[in-house]
Amino acid sequence: MRRQSDVDERSRRPADGSEHFETVIIGGGQAGLSVGYHLARRDRPFVILDANERIGDSWRKRWDSLRLFTPARYDGLQGMRFPAPAVSFPTKDEMADYLEAYAARFDLPVRTGVKEDGVSRQRNRYVVTSGGRRFEAEHVVVAAGANQLPKVPAFADEFDSSIVQLHSSKYRNASQLQEGGVLLVGQPKFISHGAPLIRVKLKDLAAAGVERVPRTVGVQDGRPALEDGRVLDVSNVIWCTGFREEFPWIDLPVFGEDGRPLHERGVVVGEPGLYFVRLLFQYAGSSDVLAGVGRDAEYIAKHIASREPNGRPTAHVLAGARRSGGGDDQEA
Repeated sequence: MRRQSDVDERSRRPADGSEHFETVIIGGGQAGLSVGYHLARRDRPFVILDANERIGDSWRKRWDSLRLFTPARYDGLQGMRFPAPAVSFPTKDEMADYLEAYAARFDLPVRTGVKEDGVSRQRNRYVVTSGGRRFEAEHVVVAAGANQLPKVPAFADEFDSSIVQLHSSKYRNASQLQEGGVLLVGQPKFISHGAPLIRVKLKDLAAAGVERVPRTVGVQDGRPALEDGRVLDVSNVIWCTGFREEFPWIDLPVFGEDGRPLHERGVVVGEPGLYFVRLLFQYAGSSDVLAGVGRDAEYIAKHIASREPNGRPTAHVLAGARRSGGGDDQEA
């Protein structure tokens, strides 16, 4: 494995103050760390940039009672098992601490407190900017995930100011709410398919007094208006409406009409050296969760390792691909 000092020695600082790395990984969560692990195994230089002040903070900032919906035996990343009883369900903080320990164990070069605000291309290199800082690279791996921009309907601004509104990404515990009724607004497919993921049955919610109501379609007299014509007199609204799958800070023509990156298993079409991991259904249904990020990260790391600085695959990789018959694409 390569150590942090090796990465520093192999980076260069041009006259304009920018730093150069072979690969810049944006995002220090489970996906970014997984890509780093697989690049380190191949002795490739890289740096991981993360906006948080501490590795694992993206988990620490979630709601207080959150537990993973998969047992601990399935929650570890490659190279390091999760340190908990196999059939237990880890808390968010245990997951955060695990990621921090993972980065330390493999001496992954993570720079925290670096929030990207731009990715562009200049000549034969990519440029990642963060305020006044500038990083140049032959390869950029976007591992921050698309769930960064909360999605709330436009009519939310018309609610009476007395109603407390929170997006689910900002909810921590009930102390944030005021006395009175609470409306949770989600899409129908989440109600019918999402409940098993949190190990709560719909009948248990009903027994606890939780009423399922039709879709919220607008506002009447400052209150939520439902599809069936009812107007709810509630004191709190929690928007469980997901996120906009957008990357407004990427200034490159790599997105389709739906705003999603144009890629083949995370390898961006038309921009050699640009990659994504942790996209919804990037390769399989598990691509955006712990069980799948390692598989996708390894595939991306192999692709990076197969490229010369000018972007052409190396001869030995081409020969290996012919011998294997493209077996990497058949991974489950």
